[in-house]
Amino acid sequence: MIHTSRLALPFIALMALAGCADRLQSCRGMATAEGVEGAAPAIAAFKDHLKTYSSGSDLDVFFGDFRHYDLAITTSDSTFEYEFIPRSEGKGYKGGGARYVVSRDTGHIVRTEYMK
Repeated sequence: MIHTSRLALPFIALMALAGCADRLQSCRGMATAEGVEGAAPAIAAFKDHLKTYSSGSDLDVFFGDFRHYDLAITTSDSTFEYEFIPRSEGKGYKGGGARYVVSRDTGHIVRTEYMK
């Protein structure tokens, strides 16, 4: 019997959905285990940010749902960059999303940008 932590399941899903790139090449659909593991603080921060979409409008309902985003992972020698990109899904909405830069050394978010 295989046991996984509750946190492992989102990471498995991320492995299937996330793309990763470094400054030299793209590796679509693939992410290093280290890159996926480092996503935990960015995912938690982004889910907290999504709670701000609370007016009940169609726009807030759409942008407030984690399932409406793709995740792009970019790596460098010192950081991982996680960008949550909203899918249009035929809605025609613009904006939303966020970018988090996480230090490889500390595992902490060192920069956050919210897309408007």
